[in-house]
Amino acid sequence: MTAKQRGIMEFIQKRFYPGSVETLPVKDDGIRITDRRGDSMVLTVNNRGDIVDADTGVVYCFKE
Repeated sequence: MTAKQRGIMEFIQKRFYPGSVETLPVKDDGIRITDRRGDSMVLTVNNRGDIVDADTGVVYCFKE
């Protein structure tokens, strides 16, 4: 797991109830999260260090 993926995992662990989503590392810098209904998204880190939705570019966590 890369440093970027570890940062995303910390973000997920702080914001989701334990066991409410499944996580899977993808590519070099992304994490796919899947909820109980089967809906999923890939979170990644942009060039500024923000955590973003890989498909839409929506920023979920700005780097401090």
